[in-house]
Amino acid sequence: MLRDLAKRLDERVPLKHLYKRWGGRAQFLVRLVTLATFIDDVVRVTVHWGEHVDSVSNGYLSQLFGEGWYALTTALPVALLALGLVTQGVSTALILANVHADVGTCCLLAWCMLHPALYAQLSNFEFCAETITLMGGLFILLSQVRYEAKDWRPCDTPAADDDVESGRAEDGDAKPSRAGDQLIGRLLLPVLYVYHVCQVVASNLSDLTHASKHTYFMYVVDVGVVGVLVAAIGLIVIGLRSRACALAMALLNLLWCSYEHPWWLYVGAKSMAELPPMADQPYVEDVDTSRLEPWHIVDMHRYFFFQGVSTTGALLLLAVHGPGEVAVEEAEQLLPDAQVAKD
Repeated sequence: MLRDLAKRLDERVPLKHLYKRWGGRAQFLVRLVTLATFIDDVVRVTVHWGEHVDSVSNGYLSQLFGEGWYALTTALPVALLALGLVTQGVSTALILANVHADVGTCCLLAWCMLHPALYAQLSNFEFCAETITLMGGLFILLSQVRYEAKDWRPCDTPAADDDVESGRAEDGDAKPSRAGDQLIGRLLLPVLYVYHVCQVVASNLSDLTHASKHTYFMYVVDVGVVGVLVAAIGLIVIGLRSRACALAMALLNLLWCSYEHPWWLYVGAKSMAELPPMADQPYVEDVDTSRLEPWHIVDMHRYFFFQGVSTTGALLLLAVHGPGEVAVEEAEQLLPDAQVAKD
C-alpha cells in the first residue's frame, strides 16, 4: 500500500522536492508531538500549583518522613515541582530549538524516572507503562540528536554510510552508542502495549473463571486484538517492518486516546453530572473520588490525552528514524520505491 501511494505521489509531485521543503518541518512537528505531555504538564502545574504541591506532599514524602518533618514535607514538594517545571520547560525549548538537544533529552529522561515516584504512582502500572514508552521515544530522539546535529535525515543505511565517509563516525564508539540508544528505545516503546495485552488476557481469564460477561463474538475480537498487538510488538522489538508497524500504531493510538480522553468536551463543566460516570474515569492511585471537582476530572483526562499524544510522537520517531543498526531489517525503508528521491 505504501509503495503504491509513493508511486502515485511521485507522479504528481517529485518526492525529492517534498523532502527538501518539508523534511525539517516534519522533524520539528514529530518532536513537538513527542514533547506534548511535557509542555502540557508545565501549563497544568503552573495553573493548579497549590493542588499539585498538596498531591506531592501527601504521597510518598509524607510516608517517608511522617508528621514530625512538617517543614521538610512542605518545602521539598515545592522545590521538586519547581525543578520539574524548569527541567521540562528548558529541556523542551532546547530540543525544539536544536541547541544542546542531547542535554535536554537526557534531562527529560531523568524527569520521567522521577515523575511516577513524585506523584506516588509506582503501583499504577498503566501510568508507569506510558512513562516507559515515552522514555523509549526519548531514547530514539537522543540517538538522532547526538549524531545528526542540525541535519534532518532519517537513520537509513545511506545516511549511516554518508556519516562514515564524512568523518562523523570515525570514532569507533559513536556507531555502537547510537545503535544502543535506538535498540533501548525500540525495546521500551512497546511496553504500554504489553501492558494492554496483559490486561485484556487477564480480563478474559477472569470472566471465564467467574461469570462470562463477554459474548463469543467479543472473545474473538479480543483474541484478534491481542494477536495484532503481539505481532506488532514482536516486529518492533526485532526490527522487522518496525517503521511501518510504528506508523500504523501511532495513528491508531492517536485515535484511541482522542476517543478515550476527549477533555475538550468537558471544559466548563460545573457539576459531576455533566461528566462521564466515575467508572469511565482514568485511574489514579490514592485519589479520594468523593472529593473530586469537575475540573479535577477534566485535568486527569487532559493529562492522559497528552500522554497518549506523546506516545504517538514516540512511535512516529521510530517510523521516521528507523530501527537502527541492531535490527533484523537494518535498511528498512518506509516508502521503498521513493527513498531514492532523497538523493
